[in-house]
Amino acid sequence: MAISEGGLLTDEIRCQVWPKLLNVNTSEPPPVSRKDLRDMSKDYQQVLLDVRRSLRRFPPGMPDEQREGLQEELIDIILLVLDRNPQLHYYQGYHDIVVTFLLVVGERLATSLVEKLSTHHLRDFMDPTMDNTKHILNYLMPIIDQVSPELHDFM
Repeated sequence: MAISEGGLLTDEIRCQVWPKLLNVNTSEPPPVSRKDLRDMSKDYQQVLLDVRRSLRRFPPGMPDEQREGLQEELIDIILLVLDRNPQLHYYQGYHDIVVTFLLVVGERLATSLVEKLSTHHLRDFMDPTMDNTKHILNYLMPIIDQVSPELHDFM
């Protein structure tokens, strides 16, 4: 579906396909959020700052009350995933990935999908240092140059 004409253009399709792509069982309950995570997390202040600056990631015209509620859910999802996976480290921009899942599939499914994505596909970018990320980028840029040299200038 992702490579078909039109791709994953609707949220309805994404809700069906994303769990399959990430091999997440939608009938299993997601991890339970612990409200004390905000007090315990070393990342809370940075997550809070990033999420509060994320106004542009929410649909235009969304009521403030609804956006603020979603921002609270976003903070909870991030802190829960980090708490359950201490080998992962928060990085600026991670919240942009998580909010996409939250807006499309809601808090319950987003939590499961983001945890799987983070522990598998984003794992190398969530190390304590940027060393692995730099290493990956050293390989990525030549590939981009081969596929589309004008894209390299954009980056």
